[in-house]
Amino acid sequence: MKNQKPVLTISLLISNRPDTIRRCLDSLRPLMEAVPSELILTDTSKNPDINAICREYTDKVFEFEWCHDFAKARNFGLEKAKGEWFLFLDDDEWFVDIEELIEFFQSGEYKDFGRATYLVRNFYDPEYVQYADCWVSRMNRIDADSHFVGKVHEYMEPCVGAEKHISSIAYHSGYVFLTEEERSKHAKRNIVLLLEALKDEPHNIRWQTQLAQEYRSAMDWAQLVEYCKERIESLQKNELDNMTRLQFGTFYAGLVEGLVQVEDYEACIAKCEEILKDKQANPLLKAHAYICQAQAYFVQGEWDKASKSAEIYLEEEQRLNGTGVLSYEQKLVSIVQHAFDPSNKKKAYSILICQDLKQGSTKCLHKYYENLEWNEIENYVFEALPSYLIEMMPKLEYEPIFSRVIEDAFKREDFKIFMCREVLKWEEKDPEKFAKLAYIFAKLEDTFWFIWYMKVVDAAYRGDVSGLQVLTRSVWEEQIRGFVKDANIGQVTKVRTYLSEMLSKEDWKKICFENIVIERMVMDGPVDLGNLEDYYLVLQNYAKMGCILESTAQAVGKIAAYIELESQDRLEALKQLKAAVDICPDFAEGIGRFLACYSDLENQRVYKQHMEMQNLRQQVLGQVYALVANGNQKEALTIVQQLKQMFPDDLEIATLGLEIRLK
Repeated sequence: MKNQKPVLTISLLISNRPDTIRRCLDSLRPLMEAVPSELILTDTSKNPDINAICREYTDKVFEFEWCHDFAKARNFGLEKAKGEWFLFLDDDEWFVDIEELIEFFQSGEYKDFGRATYLVRNFYDPEYVQYADCWVSRMNRIDADSHFVGKVHEYMEPCVGAEKHISSIAYHSGYVFLTEEERSKHAKRNIVLLLEALKDEPHNIRWQTQLAQEYRSAMDWAQLVEYCKERIESLQKNELDNMTRLQFGTFYAGLVEGLVQVEDYEACIAKCEEILKDKQANPLLKAHAYICQAQAYFVQGEWDKASKSAEIYLEEEQRLNGTGVLSYEQKLVSIVQHAFDPSNKKKAYSILICQDLKQGSTKCLHKYYENLEWNEIENYVFEALPSYLIEMMPKLEYEPIFSRVIEDAFKREDFKIFMCREVLKWEEKDPEKFAKLAYIFAKLEDTFWFIWYMKVVDAAYRGDVSGLQVLTRSVWEEQIRGFVKDANIGQVTKVRTYLSEMLSKEDWKKICFENIVIERMVMDGPVDLGNLEDYYLVLQNYAKMGCILESTAQAVGKIAAYIELESQDRLEALKQLKAAVDICPDFAEGIGRFLACYSDLENQRVYKQHMEMQNLRQQVLGQVYALVANGNQKEALTIVQQLKQMFPDDLEIATLGLEIRLK
């Protein structure tokens, strides 16, 4: 459709993100093939490689000197647009469902509207599990005076004509941060730009609500509370139009959520009651108040009130989402629009589960467990639920769902450690409860061993020789036998024997840590060695405190380097293992056992790969013989030539190629 006047101009701001640019641009191909379009890329990266990628998709690539003003950058692309409509997005977004958007243009329906919205799914974790959906207004008809406004969270105006809501959806990874530092840096950048915008337009409610949202994103809860209080006090003095009153809900929502986070629960409950009594309050704002109120009541131990608020919250979610009561404008209000985010719903489920467990029932655990989605690798978990589950499980009759909860939780290493520590807290406080918990955990393979291992490391770290001796006594093994019922006795006994030998040596701290780390490595095998880097960091800290020799930590560092290099450069990786033995000769035996284990697995992998290739060879040869039988010699010969490249020394394939040529 290059010869047609473009109906749609698609414009992107290009930053320095090579890993997302292709994904974004490739997702636009179906739209550009179906609708007369042009693609304008505003390149702010100053990176020749990025620029080269852009030119693979369009010749309309324009370099732009970044000036910390998103509206100026958008206007730079808008000035060059020749389409009737303008669609703008970022290079970390990509469409996954574009059919309705295509239909909007192909049907000619676009002629009856002046702007359109679609759904964006903002992800918050690298696994793309946690997310929130929101409607965005990113597509407008181009008029003579069309332009962008806003240093950040920019928008296009004027918006003339009716608005079309299109259910096409784009994914967005711009809120995925690997560290809290990254998250904070991103939010602070936006906060600075919004404060500059408010200097120019101090009464602009859009910038005010966006600033509250950014304080929330930065998790600067104290600042969020103060800012929302100030905005509420200021705006209450003025007459508000309907739209401003709707946006006003942002500050109430930010205030009650912030009060929960700064642990001012009494103030949170009081402000939530004020919101719930306001007949003009947005239904979403009221739902947000219910879930914040439920959390405040829960922390204060007012269980019945917490459960009641959580139940009403979930009922409102069903009513509002099921009946279409909410207007599009209500769903756009900052902070308020997150009322029914998955994390909030999981808070409600968790509160109801805890209340139910307290009453000796597992009904809510069975009812809501699937909604918690603990089986996902990365997911939101209500902070109080794990420890409360650990506390209440021993008071109830054992049920298989307990083991399932533990098994799913243990898919996260941090969660595994947390739950094991929660179990260990009860050994002295309530030995009988500890015994019941140990029995529940021991039903899972390796779980009880992990609890016991943590006890050993903790005792060694504290220099508790007598504690270590207790852990190695036969009475402890008898306890384990009673809980585990022979599930992992061989493994536990093996490690107990190791520790008995360690205690007889002079430098027990050094030997204890070296053998535990190496033993874990050998037992886990090459399939699950990632944890060793965590052990290395722990050992570094122990070395600084004088608990172990510096050389031990250095040697484990070489093993961590081996893990990182093994898949990239096998020879260099093995040099790291040799260096570990040179630094700490006591590691030689453990590393030798590890390499023997690895060699066995490697041989199995090579054999499996060989068999897969042979199976593939037989399947393809069968196809060749079938083609020859049907007289398709030319096609058969082409396949044989490809096979010869894969199996150059295969006599049967070479002979078959010759026979086909002779025919």
